[in-house]
Amino acid sequence: MPTAPSTEPNAGTIYGELIEKLITEEGGRKASFEQRGITVITSSGVFVSLVFGIGAVATSQHFSVSASVRTVLSVAVAAFALAAVAGIVANWPMKYQDLTLEQLEKWVTPTLWEKRADPAARRAAEARVNVLRRARGRNARKARALITAMVLQVIAIGLVAAAVVLIAVGA
Repeated sequence: MPTAPSTEPNAGTIYGELIEKLITEEGGRKASFEQRGITVITSSGVFVSLVFGIGAVATSQHFSVSASVRTVLSVAVAAFALAAVAGIVANWPMKYQDLTLEQLEKWVTPTLWEKRADPAARRAAEARVNVLRRARGRNARKARALITAMVLQVIAIGLVAAAVVLIAVGA
């Protein structure tokens, strides 16, 4: 006696849903890295303006800073500039892979469309895994750039604080 087809999803259905969920999450990570990169660019600009403001106030009052303070502030400005560059790298448009039109057109031809579902589901999942692999690689680059930007900002802020302390103590 033949058995009735199962109404439960096969493993491919479950794997496919997981793969699609992961691709969606990678898209969210990409957007998050890019947004934080923009924030780094903006805040670095604000901090550089602050450093120049300190310099303007100091020079307008016939106040002279030591060579060590000028050096510390110069390195801080350079670190802020490099942080902004790293923020730009985090926002750099990268080619993310997706399914090509050729792949999709091939899959909708009558010869492939009418075949059994299991091999097709596997081929589709393999293609989506390749999309996910490329997205994770690109997002890893964006993450490294963002971490670099944030570390540079922390260094620059520390240098500005050190310069202020040096000015306060008269060094």
